[in-house]
Amino acid sequence: MPQRTEKTSPDVPPNCAGVPKKGWVCLIYDTFENLEKYLGLSRNMDAALRFLKETDLAALPVGRHEIDGTNVYANVSDTKYVEEGRWEAHKKYADIQVNLDGGELSGCRPTALTADWEPYNAEKDAMMSDDPRPGFRIPLAPGCFAVFFPQDAHMPCLSDGTRSHGRKVVVKVRVD
Repeated sequence: MPQRTEKTSPDVPPNCAGVPKKGWVCLIYDTFENLEKYLGLSRNMDAALRFLKETDLAALPVGRHEIDGTNVYANVSDTKYVEEGRWEAHKKYADIQVNLDGGELSGCRPTALTADWEPYNAEKDAMMSDDPRPGFRIPLAPGCFAVFFPQDAHMPCLSDGTRSHGRKVVVKVRVD
């Protein structure tokens, strides 16, 4: 797991439920040229990052691609973008999300500060929420990636208004 920092967001009380008193690691949002800077977080994360660096993602067909069994795998999909989505979070996996075509925004906010979670679905490793409160949005532009950890509720596949759909790669990285 990534190391925790001493900083806490001014928007998040340092002692709220689910947020450690010394802060938390929020998502990673960066460009592919910096992938190697994140090596060493865990064996599974290293396998995922090497896959992203060494693979022609645009050549991958739609479907599931094994990287290290159930520890690390990639899902490639043709995705339709929406104006409004649902919050999702995971317990066993981090998501590394890569958009190959652009046009997508992804919402993010602390899982602990997201209300109205539906019961956790262990088979899908997902829980969903319709909490109407906004988080912040990041553009998933070509050449960029975002890592959403279990403490990062995220709302993927939001349209930035430039495209209606695109090809996406989500690498699932086991963290438990």
